[in-house]
Parts: sequence; structure tokens; C-alpha cells
Amino acid sequence: MYFVLSGLYRYKITVVLSAFLMLETICYVSSLIFVADMFVKPRSCRRNILMLFLNYLEISFCFAVIYAGLNLLGNQAKSNIDYIYFSVVTSTTIGYGDIHPINDLGKIFVCIQAVMVVAFIVLFLNFFGSKVETLENEKE
Repeated sequence: MYFVLSGLYRYKITVVLSAFLMLETICYVSSLIFVADMFVKPRSCRRNILMLFLNYLEISFCFAVIYAGLNLLGNQAKSNIDYIYFSVVTSTTIGYGDIHPINDLGKIFVCIQAVMVVAFIVLFLNFFGSKVETLENEKE
């Protein structure tokens, strides 16, 4: 968020750094899914849910930097907040339509963000559902 608000998105290294951080987060979350059996039990389900939420926010803000740095919204973004607004609206799958990508690359990034958000929602529901199931098993 700082990169967008401060205007640092104008430097290509900031866009590359945001893409790297986003890729690292995707790899981390993927490892939770695919190699979870190899790790020790998590310390806390609350911690997992909180970390998943923070990673969700990180992905949203990284996409905002990419939208701003590559100028994927064109002149529709009147201020730096508009990039964050567009990314958060896309991440929540609301999609008002008042701001939209102006070229094919922007549309591709929006599609990637939408698919990633659905994966995060599924993961959140999975963690939450497993916690409810564990609590019900403990009561019996």
C-alpha cells in the first residue's frame, strides 16, 4: 500500500519487487495445501486464519502496485487511491465496473487476481470448516 500511496510504483523495480512478494506468498500458501502432511501440526487455527487474511491483503496491495506501475487502468485512475480501490473491489469479487483495465495485459492481470482470490476464499472456508469439525469432534 505504501508503494502506491507514496508514488514509488513509478519505478519498475517496485513492480518487480511486488510481483516477487506476491509469487512468494503464492508459493507459501500452495505449500500449505500440497505439503501440509509433511509439516508439524499448526500452532493455532486462529494464527492460520489471520495469516491467510494478511496474505490476502498482501496480494491485493501487490496487484495495486502492478496496476499502477504498468499503467493498466489508464486515465481512469485519478489518484493513487484508485489503484488500491480497484484492486480491493476486484479482490472482493464485487467488480463495480467504474474503473476497468484498458488493455489486454490489464485484463489478464484482473483474471489472474480473480482466480487467486477464489482460491483464497476456498482456503479460508477449508480452514474454518476444519476448525468447526475439530471443535465438534472434541465435544463428542
